[in-house]
Amino acid sequence: MSKDKRAAAIPGDVGQAGAAGFGVSAASDYAPDYAPDHIGDRVGVIDIGSNSIRLVVYDGLTRSPLALFNEKVLCGLGRGVEKSGVLNPDGVARGHWRANRGGVDLNRDWGIFSQPETRAVKTWLDRLPAGVRPVAMVDFHSTQHSLFYVQGADETTPAEEAFLAAWLGGKEKALPGYPFTIERRNANPGSGTSKNWFHAAYGVPAYTYEAGDEADRAGIDAAARNLARAFLTALPLLAR
Repeated sequence: MSKDKRAAAIPGDVGQAGAAGFGVSAASDYAPDYAPDHIGDRVGVIDIGSNSIRLVVYDGLTRSPLALFNEKVLCGLGRGVEKSGVLNPDGVARGHWRANRGGVDLNRDWGIFSQPETRAVKTWLDRLPAGVRPVAMVDFHSTQHSLFYVQGADETTPAEEAFLAAWLGGKEKALPGYPFTIERRNANPGSGTSKNWFHAAYGVPAYTYEAGDEADRAGIDAAARNLARAFLTALPLLAR
């Protein structure tokens, strides 16, 4: 992480993949490998979940970091999920599997921000303390097969390539019960996806984490926990 005190932003319900709290409680796990000249920098972590958004700012990457700021706001996006099993029950009730209640696909609204859900996240990001900004973004979805949509090879920096290799490289068939593929996709300007918007707006790795619709549920959970730990370990590569 650079001296602008970046934060990890992870839209979507992290808990859906069994990895709630990506990057919050285990920040010190990768402290030993962090570049010495950045140890004293403040580090921010953003956790965007289905029901709350939390920002924690630490005094630095040490074994026992001191939380200087820790605030959570309940957004209620997951209200009723224990009964419905979905995060968008009113939209689904109207047949909008990919959209909100108004029939708008929220993953085509980034950059446009015509809907209250995406607009609320954009407003929250704009109000972050000075010097705190995303360092990476992971958006959780589901589709026919488990895969990760990542930036095209001609869109990335050497640091982003190192991060991708450390986090996902070589794991495509290494996680029991959870084989996946890595799909490189160049940005399609104006497409309105979170992946493209975060990469364009912040210049950070922005990936879509797609869990297969029929993937083994135990495999999804175990893989998510493994990938959560690997995500934290790979983060310092973005500072180089």
